[in-house]
Parts: sequence; structure tokens; C-alpha cells
Amino acid sequence: MERNSVERHDIPVLVAARLLKPLGNPQKNGIKFFATAELLELVKDRAWLVKVTNAVNQHWQKNNASKKNSLANGALSKPLLTFKQNSYE
Repeated sequence: MERNSVERHDIPVLVAARLLKPLGNPQKNGIKFFATAELLELVKDRAWLVKVTNAVNQHWQKNNASKKNSLANGALSKPLLTFKQNSYE
């Protein structure tokens, strides 16, 4: 059986989707803490897990689509790498 996991970079997505509520009122760019007891209860809820999965999938689909569109529109007009030729005298 495969284990569902949320990666560290998915946490802001879940907070923005209001599926996770940090403790207190942290600043937008501040460190956020979550109640372990609350998380342990949430992971037992199948409906919540479906919402989490959908939110994360939707986020990455939008993110990848915007990258694909920007590449298609010539956003990378500069080469990714440039090489300088060494001159030996």
C-alpha cells in the first residue's frame, strides 16, 4: 500500500486553500506551527484527504501550465547557459 504524503513545499498550498490552519496568527512570511493532535485527526478523514489531494494537484497543474505557456511564448529568449571561450596566448 502506498503512503500518501504531503511534501514541505505543499504546506503553503494547503494553508492558502484553508485546509490547514496554523496556530496563532503568524505573519504571512513567518514560520507556521500546526497542532499535531489536529493533524492526526485530519489524516483519518477521507473527505479531507480528497480535498488535500485535489488542492495540491490543482496547484501543480496551474504551476506547470504557466511554465509551459511562458516557454511557448518565448520567455526564455536568453540561453540558459553561456560559455566563454578561453583564450590562450
